[in-house]
Amino acid sequence: MVDTSDFVIAYCPTNIYSVGTPHEIIVCRQQRKPVLFVSPPVTYPMLARLREHSRKDPVAMRLLDQMEAGVPIKPNPKGVPSRWYVPLIGGEHFFDGFGFRYYQKRFSWKPGRLDFLEASRRLENPLLPFLEKLDRRIPKEWDDRLKRFIPNDDWLLWDL
Repeated sequence: MVDTSDFVIAYCPTNIYSVGTPHEIIVCRQQRKPVLFVSPPVTYPMLARLREHSRKDPVAMRLLDQMEAGVPIKPNPKGVPSRWYVPLIGGEHFFDGFGFRYYQKRFSWKPGRLDFLEASRRLENPLLPFLEKLDRRIPKEWDDRLKRFIPNDDWLLWDL
């Protein structure tokens, strides 16, 4: 599907192990196509509630500690992606959510699971407003040699 796309949106919560998505990102970048990377916060409110409920029970606390050590439960409340994605994608294309709720009334969308996950926080850099702006301008990228933002050539295939 990367071959037929103009760009790729990669949804990569840090609590899910994936080899397919990184492979698609690499193929996309080899083809000089933009990658828009969504890395949402990862929290475990029920685990925190269970820990609070069990705090006076040393056996339960030990079992919780063992469970956390044995499974991939690691909170990432800021949604910070793995560092190796930054040089691969470029720092300008990371988003902390989709922002569907900002468009629900306009398009009569019903709230979905992602909306409920995003409702508990303010998005700093949602994806959908970025996509809406693509209609009017080509995104910029940082040029470390010039020390300034320049037009991103990866988007030049678009006829804006």
